[in-house]
Amino acid sequence: MNKKVNIYSILYYLGYSLLMFATFFTNIDSFKEYLFIFKIIGIGILIFVILIQSTVYKTKSLMKILLFFIVVIIAWYSSKNSTTPDISLILLLLLLYSSKNVDFEKIVKIDCCLKLSYVLIMFLLFFMGIATDNLAYHNNIIRHSLGFSHANQLGIIISTIAIEYLYIHKGKINLFFILYLFFAFYILLVVTDSRASLLLLLMVCLGVLLQKFNFKKQFNYRVFSGFVDYSFVIMTLVTFLLVILYSNNTLIGIKLNSILSSRLFFAKSFLTHYKIGLFGNPLIFTGNDAVRTYGYYNQILDNTFLYILLRFGFLAYCMFGYLFYKIFKIAKNNGNLLLVWILFSFVIYGMLEKYTYIVFYNVFLLYFSFILFEKELVREGDKNE
Repeated sequence: MNKKVNIYSILYYLGYSLLMFATFFTNIDSFKEYLFIFKIIGIGILIFVILIQSTVYKTKSLMKILLFFIVVIIAWYSSKNSTTPDISLILLLLLLYSSKNVDFEKIVKIDCCLKLSYVLIMFLLFFMGIATDNLAYHNNIIRHSLGFSHANQLGIIISTIAIEYLYIHKGKINLFFILYLFFAFYILLVVTDSRASLLLLLMVCLGVLLQKFNFKKQFNYRVFSGFVDYSFVIMTLVTFLLVILYSNNTLIGIKLNSILSSRLFFAKSFLTHYKIGLFGNPLIFTGNDAVRTYGYYNQILDNTFLYILLRFGFLAYCMFGYLFYKIFKIAKNNGNLLLVWILFSFVIYGMLEKYTYIVFYNVFLLYFSFILFEKELVREGDKNE
């Protein structure tokens, strides 16, 4: 059985690494013709793992798997004609279904190592002149991507490396982490000016510090615990409230829109042109179609909740809301409060960026496998207790 599990794991990590590579290196022209091949191979490997792994499922698990599959396929099909194709939900589904015999803790370790390796490779390619620096401007600040497609992409990768390192070491802070934290702050503040990614990292660090001061008891309070459990829905409602405040030209709405880099303006624009329904919409983000639709060449929807609702539909949104709710419950029952805080931080971050729902930027989404397969989590440090 161990040999089978090792085979599953090796194939899983191979497929995962190829798909992550294809996601991170889209900005390098000389790589583009190979990235599609890597993606196809990665998807093929995951499908193969799904087919060869144990097919004995509990009835409840099988019903969830089929339901999620139907929802994701409908969401993808209804939005597939967008100017920017998005198969993130399909990839998340494949990674979840093929993770039945893969340990979540090891996935986080592999993900952290892959991210760190890919960042170093990208930096090397950038300094060799192979990868280009996509520049962006905000408040007279030049933002650098250092080879990645956008400064915010580099920012979230740098932040999640630190977050995953903290999770792997159960919140223990050592010299390596402190040095990396200085590096991360320099990248986020000076190079990319990625304020949302900085907020995410600071929130997780705050959670670690609070946990060290016995903040664990706070999760027993009904109000705070309930807020965390329903945070995905609550932050969605907060998003709509902010858009309403901006749409009505209130002082606080206009000020927040300025602070949030016109995110409320773009959110209002999308909500004006698209309806929220059970199924998604083929959103237009750039090009001549965007000019004809909005009057602007580029449109941005940096909000996880609105993005899921408008692009994938209400059914997909309900699926994510249910999954986050169940994950918070299961993680708290397992005593994994650090994971609870990390995912809660990602939900808050979701108001500012859409990376929350993309598995290669938020590997903790793969904790969903405990809902699908009803697995029990035993962290390495708990095995000897």
